Amino acid sequence: MKQKSFMARRRGNPELVTPARATPCETKPLSDLDDHWDLRYLQPALRFFRAVDSDRRPARPGDTIRAALAEALVYYYPIAGRLRELPKGHKLAVECTGEGVVFVEAEAEATLEDFGDPPMPTFCGAEGFLCDVGDARVIVGRPLFYMQPYPNTLRYKMSLRACPLDVAIIIFAVDVLQYLPSSSIQTYTYRIMKQKSFMSRRWGNPELITPARATPQESKPLSDLDDHWDLRYLQPGLDFFHAVDGDHWPARPGDSIKTALAEALVYYYPIAGRLREMPKGHRLAVECTAEGVVFVEAEAEATLEDFGEPPMPTFHGAEGFLCDVGDARVIVGRPLFYMQITHLKCGGFVLGTHICHCIADAFGTFQFLKAIFDIARGEAKPTILPVWKRELFVGTSLPPHIQEGQEKLFDELENATCDDIMVTMPTENMVSEYFILSQIDMDALRRHVPLNLTETVTSFELLTAVTWRSRTVALGYKPCHIVRLMINVNARGRWKKFPSGYYGNGLMCSVIQTTVNDLCTNPLGHTIELVRKAKDEMMIEENMQLRVDLLPLWREKPYIKLQRIFETCDIKWIGQDTLDIGWAKRIGGGIPTVSLPNMTSYQFMCKNENGEKSTVMSMLLPQPAMDRFKHEMTAWLNEYSIRPKI
Repeated sequence: MKQKSFMARRRGNPELVTPARATPCETKPLSDLDDHWDLRYLQPALRFFRAVDSDRRPARPGDTIRAALAEALVYYYPIAGRLRELPKGHKLAVECTGEGVVFVEAEAEATLEDFGDPPMPTFCGAEGFLCDVGDARVIVGRPLFYMQPYPNTLRYKMSLRACPLDVAIIIFAVDVLQYLPSSSIQTYTYRIMKQKSFMSRRWGNPELITPARATPQESKPLSDLDDHWDLRYLQPGLDFFHAVDGDHWPARPGDSIKTALAEALVYYYPIAGRLREMPKGHRLAVECTAEGVVFVEAEAEATLEDFGEPPMPTFHGAEGFLCDVGDARVIVGRPLFYMQITHLKCGGFVLGTHICHCIADAFGTFQFLKAIFDIARGEAKPTILPVWKRELFVGTSLPPHIQEGQEKLFDELENATCDDIMVTMPTENMVSEYFILSQIDMDALRRHVPLNLTETVTSFELLTAVTWRSRTVALGYKPCHIVRLMINVNARGRWKKFPSGYYGNGLMCSVIQTTVNDLCTNPLGHTIELVRKAKDEMMIEENMQLRVDLLPLWREKPYIKLQRIFETCDIKWIGQDTLDIGWAKRIGGGIPTVSLPNMTSYQFMCKNENGEKSTVMSMLLPQPAMDRFKHEMTAWLNEYSIRPKI
């Protein structure tokens, strides 16, 4: 219990601290003493400080150190730059771009005495006092310095104990047993024992895969659909494959996929570049530098059957099948795509990916993966050639009455008192769960649909209506409160402006609002009509253009959060099941609940234990609200119960 209290820390968001004043923009090659392969890593260090003059102690020590860091970078400006590999000889140089270093402020429930008097190695729990840098061996195109000060705010003592990660997990698992009902202990123990086998893995070194041939060196600004604060993160994905053709199975599958990835990057060359922030307006652009994407090959002591037949969410142990990307919210100056192929004992493999959401949405990501698999299957080039054309979706000036209306809305939102727990509670303190609904479950929900909608209501409209109502009740909003629904609609095929092969963000969001009383006291048919209205409004091209034109205004107000809003997205039809390498076929996968918790409720497809297509719905809520949400959904399903996968 003492050890648990030591782990109680509060971290702020990572910040890029830039030089306090303008610094030279130049290239500085490293010396041969610097540029040695054995030195290509991030060196960690811990330093402990005691206050010696309470009268002069600043009110916010972190702010003082941050300001001093920015001033020091004026003199040590190369440290605020990024390493680049020169064209010949694998030599490194610093591009003095002034992009900055990473600074994180945090608090820990510990005292200096807890580390000894004076503090001495081995500094138990040191990882928690260092920034999460991901793979410390990747140094090109990323910040060169990370700092995390930890003021000691609480004053009580505790002992420290260190143990291996797998031992800690087993200790935790055993501790949980005492809280379970006897009927659940056997199932829980079985799953924990299976899960333990997934932890035995062997990883290769991360590699930067560059395009197979020379590609254009240019700068490509993002569209307003791409360049949104809510998309500035690395989106994870998992796909499970089994061997289908032993005669054509390559001797080294990882090499085949790696080679195909390099070839695909010739066509999708912006993905091999790096994002930069433009001088004005916080806008992002891709510098097509061909620096490459990250590739890792690994092995795991597991089989596909360990994940279920077929694999279904929640994909236990998903973190081990994904590259360690560090803070997924840091996207500037770092690789835009990460891929890890993990070979399983049965001959199948797991493909874990991260892609910068500013570069591609789910549909665009699928298109890129398909290009890789087309080439791995033996095609000379991707069957769908990519199109950039982000300039088609840059906002234009708004009519005065629209501009005035938005400014009025911003004023109202800024002055409103925030009482929505979904805004005030950090997402890290919430729980993510998947719900799998079979066709029988959907049929049960359809019994609540009025006859005039039975033939026309889609599964997305129905499930969204039921989910919106259940979530609203679960969160305990007052009857008079305004609640909103945001639906993300794929504009491809609906807006002629989208060219074939476009792989950028193409989701248009429509928002509709009502009161809690109106939403929850009317028949379900009324809610379905609201969902349909929101969806249909975004089918009109004029509304889509207006949405694009409004985005620059919202980008300037990143701190404004809409209260009591439920966001959902239908990605059931992006085509994942068609991913085919020839010698291996996808049998399952989806979006794992790792990295950043996602407020958006995704609906995607999977096959259940009987091979029947089912709908998977993700949900993020505080734990008490999640319990109430399950109760509400069960009530809608009547005798059919919906069970979260654990």
